[in-house]
Amino acid sequence: MSYNSDTLWQLYNIGGADLALRYAEIASEGTTTPRHEPNLNVLSIQFYEGVEAYSGPSRPGFRFRFAISATRFVMCWVKFTHSWQYSTFKYKLQIRYYRPDGSMVGELEDEIEVDPQRPSFSYSRGLGWKEPGNWQPGDYRVEILIDRVERQSGTFTIFDDRP
Repeated sequence: MSYNSDTLWQLYNIGGADLALRYAEIASEGTTTPRHEPNLNVLSIQFYEGVEAYSGPSRPGFRFRFAISATRFVMCWVKFTHSWQYSTFKYKLQIRYYRPDGSMVGELEDEIEVDPQRPSFSYSRGLGWKEPGNWQPGDYRVEILIDRVERQSGTFTIFDDRP
């Protein structure tokens, strides 16, 4: 991003040389420099089995062990808190699922907006298949990243219940 030279000189001419210099510095930082620290905290990660979009009661039945014969999507329910009282902020959220061997199953990305009127909120998404039986048995790891920084992780287990 570049600065507006008219704005720069107007600030300078009204006696705001320091302000004009700071304006030029901010403008030259570009859009990749974060304008705020990630002040979004992950309180908890819980898992449940389901379909692509949750439409049940306010909280699903959480657990950490899932039978291979009945598991379609393993959804993660993340509870967040923040301390922004006056402004809304947007964050890039990434949820990464890893297989028992450490390879990545997949990654979900979203942009979430923090509302100062809601100091805590929940978010739910997951990975899987429309039909059960596609997960490999073992322990899976799920990472929660905010603005590309890992903030917390959780694990769940798929067990083989087939005869």
